[in-house]
Amino acid sequence: MRLYSYKMTHDSGFAPNPFGECLTLATCKPYIRKNKNVKSREENKDKVKDEDKFGTWIAGFSSATLNGDAVGHERLVYLMEVSEKLPIGDYYKDARFQNKIPDISAKSAIERAGDNIYELLPSGDPKDYTHYRQVKNPSHWDIKQDKPHMGCQKEDISGENVLIAKTFYYFGREPLVIPDDIRPSVPKGSSVYGNLTEDDRIEKLISFIEEKYKKGLIHLPHTFDADEKICSSCAPKPTKKAPKTTCAPPNQNPARRAATQSH
Repeated sequence: MRLYSYKMTHDSGFAPNPFGECLTLATCKPYIRKNKNVKSREENKDKVKDEDKFGTWIAGFSSATLNGDAVGHERLVYLMEVSEKLPIGDYYKDARFQNKIPDISAKSAIERAGDNIYELLPSGDPKDYTHYRQVKNPSHWDIKQDKPHMGCQKEDISGENVLIAKTFYYFGREPLVIPDDIRPSVPKGSSVYGNLTEDDRIEKLISFIEEKYKKGLIHLPHTFDADEKICSSCAPKPTKKAPKTTCAPPNQNPARRAATQSH
C-alpha cells in the first residue's frame, strides 16, 4: 500500500471533483496522474495477496496559499483510493461520467463544475494536447479571449490519465487535523510528484478516518459557488462565490490567488 500526498493551492470542486458517486482527478497534478506506480486496486489484485493492501491512495492537504495553514500544520482536504485509471480520451466517452461534462449555462453549480472537459478528436493522437477539444468551463478557460486556455490544456493532457475513486473522504473547506503519529509525509512546498508514504501510517490514517466519518462529500470545497443545497443539512453555507477567473499557469493568476488566500 502506498500513499502520495501533495499540497493544494486551489479547492473549487474542479481538481479534484468530488461530486457524484465518484471523486475524480482529471486535471492538474499531471505527474501524479501519469505515475506508473499509482496503481488501482484492479491493477494490483493479482500481485498482492492481502486484499487490504491493494491500490494507491492520494491525499490532498491544505497550504498557506489555499487557506493560510503554515508549513507543518497542513490539514487534510481529501483522501481517495484509486479504484480505476482511465485515459483522458476514454473518460470523456464513458457513459458513467457524462454528468461530469460541465455545462456553464446550467443553474446547478455542480453541473457547471465538471472536470470532464477534454474530447479527443477523431483520429487524434491521445498524447498530443492539440488533438483535443476543450469544453467551455469555469476553471481552465481563457475568459478574456473566450477560448481554451492552451497552457492548462497542455499540462492537463500531459497527465494522460484520470484517477477515479469510489472510496473517498472530502473535507473541503473544513480540512481535517491529522494526529502527528499517523500523519503521512507532506511536502513543505509545492511538489509536482507529491511525497510518498509506504509504512503503517497509511493503514492507521485510513482506520482513523473510517471510524469517524462516512465516505463521500463531507464539506463543500473552499471556493465552490454553491447556489444549491447539495448534501445534508449540516453542509456549510458558502461565504464567497467562486472567482470568475480562470486558472492560469501555476500560481500566476492573481485574482484566483487572492480569492483562495482570503479563506
